[in-house]
Amino acid sequence: MHILLAYLAFLLAATAPARGTISGVVRPVGRLGAVVWLEGGPPAPRVARPRITISQRGARFRPPLSVAVVGQEIAFPNDDHITHNVFSVSTSKSFDTELYRPGSKPVIRLERPGIVDLFCKIHEHMHATIVVVPGPHHARTDLGGGFSLGGVAPGKYRLMAYDPETGTASTELRVPAGEGATVELQTRPR
Repeated sequence: MHILLAYLAFLLAATAPARGTISGVVRPVGRLGAVVWLEGGPPAPRVARPRITISQRGARFRPPLSVAVVGQEIAFPNDDHITHNVFSVSTSKSFDTELYRPGSKPVIRLERPGIVDLFCKIHEHMHATIVVVPGPHHARTDLGGGFSLGGVAPGKYRLMAYDPETGTASTELRVPAGEGATVELQTRPR
């Protein structure tokens, strides 16, 4: 029985189209870098993802830029010595944690793709951004704007980029079986 299962797994792997890599650069890129992700293409399996943490420390959100997949949870621990709040009026996720004390850790779930801007009602200078992407193919750029997305199934996609300082970019592309694509994206203010 084990030999039959191993043989079936081998056949499935042998008949699956070879995956490719999309690499490139986003320009210009701000001091935090950008987030790139794919939309479209063949459906990807849903995978449980660990909870993301965005801490409040020194009256700042840390990190100031995060990427999450639809369905993922975000925890907001108050690691400061003062009371905080987290809220968003973004179309993809609107919420308000109300005020909470040091040591508390409210959690939210992100159910729709999009840009979620975070604020604190008490400290107007506090701001962070979560880019909520629809699937597993996403990356943060390096500080020069470079990125690589590996394991991409053959298909037609829209490659998206978002940088909180420089804006958005997108382009259509096709990934042939076993091949990749190299792309340069120019961001424009959103």
